[in-house]
Amino acid sequence: MRVRETGMAVGTVQVTLPAGGSAAGPAEVAWVVGLQAQGRGYAKEAASGLVALLRKAGWTVIAHIHPAHLASQRVARAAGLSPTAEVHDGEVRWVIRPAAQAEQAMVVIRAAVPGDMSALQDVFRRSSLSNDGDRANLLTHPEVLEFSDLAVREGRTRAAVADNRIVGFATWLGTGNFLEIEDLFVDPERMRQGIGRALVLDLIAIARGQGIRRVEVTANQHALAFYEKTGFVVDHEVTTMFGPAPRMHRDLIPAGGGA
Repeated sequence: MRVRETGMAVGTVQVTLPAGGSAAGPAEVAWVVGLQAQGRGYAKEAASGLVALLRKAGWTVIAHIHPAHLASQRVARAAGLSPTAEVHDGEVRWVIRPAAQAEQAMVVIRAAVPGDMSALQDVFRRSSLSNDGDRANLLTHPEVLEFSDLAVREGRTRAAVADNRIVGFATWLGTGNFLEIEDLFVDPERMRQGIGRALVLDLIAIARGQGIRRVEVTANQHALAFYEKTGFVVDHEVTTMFGPAPRMHRDLIPAGGGA
């Protein structure tokens, strides 16, 4: 990377391509900006330009970014990449498909809006009733199968979208010292495809962006293993409407670095 006006070198942007071409695997991009040149948009411009060229040429483009590196996450988002549920050596894989492929192939996480309520309610109900251990209790208390629009109206809902429809969502509460995962639901037809994990990672990114150092959740018993695999640990047991449940937390690595 060089500054147009002066020609001064301020960093590098690179791509690693498999020898077999785009059919053999994705193109992996990376960037580094010198300390004195960070925060000026150089990485965003260079990475966005490179990614656009690669996508036009038919490449799926990926990048691996540490969860605590918020500046690099901003660069990746500017280039059009989205985080996935895949983690390699502690770094999250971000991806964007070739321009010629349909956008529907991707799962995109975005803020939910009031117009999403019907779809959110549908996912909420079907996901809630998909677990055999919960179904009888839920049908006995049908009022708990109604999803309130409060979190959507307050901007506390993130929706996972694929094939132009909502396939999962999460809501949270910000309580100052920690972020509480309030709801996490995935369309039963799309379970075990990494969508729940991606939503949790999205909330973790929101927490880090707000300077919050801990994420907490009261997990259903059947979700205990899922949260443990996502880095949460059990604190203690609490009593809920439907019985005891594990109270869990994940401490976050302080954000740092720039790009």
